[in-house]
Amino acid sequence: MYITNCTSSDISSAIGILSRRVVKPNEHDWKALKRILGYLKSTLDLVLVFKTSYSVELTGYIDADWGNEKDRKSTTGYIYKLGTNLITWVNQNENSVSPLFDRSRIFGSSNRRSRSNLVRLVDFHFINDLITNNFLSLNYCPTEKMLADILTKPLAKNKFQELRQGIELITYSH
Repeated sequence: MYITNCTSSDISSAIGILSRRVVKPNEHDWKALKRILGYLKSTLDLVLVFKTSYSVELTGYIDADWGNEKDRKSTTGYIYKLGTNLITWVNQNENSVSPLFDRSRIFGSSNRRSRSNLVRLVDFHFINDLITNNFLSLNYCPTEKMLADILTKPLAKNKFQELRQGIELITYSH
């Protein structure tokens, strides 16, 4: 997990999928792990590039793969860039299948999930206030340009390489 969280955002999706199977790995899982290790070995020259940028525009790409596995749990990923530079990324598997907000569950219970939903509701109103006051804008990003796809789902090789370049993870020439 250190590698995906700190150095190689490009393998987050693959590691996330494999991490769901650590209790009962099968032959397919072992082959997938070997493939990931081979990929890491063959991409030792990939570096995250930080370019001089005078832009202080913060851009976020957020994506979810809703219930992609047999357990129907979602994978959420986000990427934030400051100017053209990647500054953070997260790939997260949801712990449970969560329904949409239900007011009775939010206010009628004191369990952890309900408090979490209440925090989300408060966050929603906070973000809505930022939008209303023109401190924040939300824009639709078409699938073809969604950088966070690299964190949430398996991709074809060409699309994977395109998104990897989009997050400025490129081959270093000596």
